[in-house]
Amino acid sequence: MKASDVQRWFKLSRIDLLMAEYLASSNNSEMWIGVVFNSQQSVEKAIKGLLSHNSVKITKTHDIAQLSSELLKFYPELNDLLRKASNLTPYAVAYRYQDALIDDLTEKQVFEAIDLAKKTYSALTSLV
Repeated sequence: MKASDVQRWFKLSRIDLLMAEYLASSNNSEMWIGVVFNSQQSVEKAIKGLLSHNSVKITKTHDIAQLSSELLKFYPELNDLLRKASNLTPYAVAYRYQDALIDDLTEKQVFEAIDLAKKTYSALTSLV
């Protein structure tokens, strides 16, 4: 594990979180897909950062549950948070294609996604 790798993952996670917050602040429902996508990305990268900190080889996946299963070996106390955060996984790809059901997103889903991203980022970065 290189400290620079860990910090890079956390920096990318923070940038994604900042983008989600910025898009959410626009109060424009057309930006909601960006909010949930960036929230998912923030969580994924924060997990990868903490996995890297623990010298776990990072796999190319967007599956938060899969990544979490590795992380829970080191931090079982994160189980509840990561279980909830795994619900963000579909946002990694769900709205990237023209047949996406964009109108199905609710304001509640959007703000739950960003709240989970904030909590996850905070909890994971505090462990390094």
